[in-house]
Amino acid sequence: LVPIHDLMQPAIKYIHDLWHAENQAHGLSTGMKNVDRLITGLRPAEMFVLAARPSIGKTAIALNMVASIALGEHGVPVGIFSLEMPSRLLVIRLICSEARIGLTEIRDGALTDGSWRNIMDAGAKIGASRIVIDDTGGLSILELRHRARQMKREYDIQILFIDYLQLLTADAGRNSTRENQVAMMSGSIKALAKELN
Repeated sequence: LVPIHDLMQPAIKYIHDLWHAENQAHGLSTGMKNVDRLITGLRPAEMFVLAARPSIGKTAIALNMVASIALGEHGVPVGIFSLEMPSRLLVIRLICSEARIGLTEIRDGALTDGSWRNIMDAGAKIGASRIVIDDTGGLSILELRHRARQMKREYDIQILFIDYLQLLTADAGRNSTRENQVAMMSGSIKALAKELN
């Protein structure tokens, strides 16, 4: 329990920092200026949901954000739970994005010496970053929370990406609807964001 007068100074400081465009008030940059302007960056203790219909590029956008945050000037530690895609493929997609080479060029074996150098440079840069990936499939929300706490403790992650929410299993009763399960998982992830800041 906190009396409101104890909360007033931090609130006024936050408003002041936003007014003077202090970076810490805006949170982490997504790497997309228009998105940052709309959501004021990715701030601690908050949950953001990236939603769209299937095969529209949600994972690609999330990986662009991961790269921007982890490979930026501050090299922020990033955690990723990939419930759908194996970690090897995530890393390949990160390398392709950073090297500006299409995944089809790799699949087709159509690389040039120049593109191979770009891949090696991108791989070295990504390999030196502080990205932590857990690609365990079929996680329950309780297991995910346990593993996220471990990521925070061992790697001091500052942001966590979960790809994707509906592949988590809910620890709900047998008679609960999928809508109730997703609501429960969302609430649990929100609580985790607050807990880990």
